[in-house]
Amino acid sequence: MARQFLKVHDTVFASRPAVAAGKYTSYNYSDLTWAPYGPYWRQARKIYFTEVLNPKKLESFEHIRIEERRNFISRLRSLSGNPIVLRDHLSRYTLSIICRMALSNKYFSIDKTEDENDDAIIKVDELRGLLDEWFFFSGALKSGIGYRG
Repeated sequence: MARQFLKVHDTVFASRPAVAAGKYTSYNYSDLTWAPYGPYWRQARKIYFTEVLNPKKLESFEHIRIEERRNFISRLRSLSGNPIVLRDHLSRYTLSIICRMALSNKYFSIDKTEDENDDAIIKVDELRGLLDEWFFFSGALKSGIGYRG
């Protein structure tokens, strides 16, 4: 029975269920995350892995990941002994890497003044809020460990 399900009829069960979030957040299921399994999904996956996740591209961004990781650890080290909300720091770390890779811009910097960093924090917090709302409305994170609805 399992062989029949996993080997013979696997393509029948390969697509995600069609939900409103996929339709409205990804232009009618055109995103790789929401697209139904088929020729479009296979082509999008191929492009994604050859253009975004190929080893050469990932290696070209390694210096960014290393620098942001050092900044993240030094920021945590400077706050040692004080209570922190790790989620906020991890979000900032992740968004710093994404901003530098996608936009070639450093939004958080030790060299910037406190006011400049505050402006960047507001912008990045707005972006994080938009992403949180997107995930909330898409239902993508409504299951799993630690979910608070």
